[in-house]
Amino acid sequence: QELEKAAGTFNGLPLLLEHHPTDAENLPKEWVVGSMGTDAVYEKPYLKNSMTVTDAQAIGYIEDGTAKEISCSYRFTPDFTAGTYTEADGSEVHYDFIMRDIRGNHVALVPEGRAGHDVHVADSGNAVKDIWQERRDYCLK
Repeated sequence: QELEKAAGTFNGLPLLLEHHPTDAENLPKEWVVGSMGTDAVYEKPYLKNSMTVTDAQAIGYIEDGTAKEISCSYRFTPDFTAGTYTEADGSEVHYDFIMRDIRGNHVALVPEGRAGHDVHVADSGNAVKDIWQERRDYCLK
């Protein structure tokens, strides 16, 4: 529920190559390689969003797998109320606290993200080619 409420705070964030401390007064421009889209949505168990990568080196790292995984940086308010929740398979999972008021700070391209290998850039080359072809055709008219 908390991640679903936080989805919109990940819109428009800077996309960095690796994690670096950042805020409005300290944006490490040499590490900014793009930005997150404006269509963040929580689809259990993932937070999904579009992104634009504008740096050739970062694009190469995505394509060759060097830095294809995604890691979110965020702030939260800890609620130290322990409890359990039930997984889809019926198993009970214990937790020690809840992250409340999650607020995105930046998203990073990393070699190995904490959330697992399935949290990565999911690029569709054909979709990109289709868009460029449409733009090319439009420009030629």
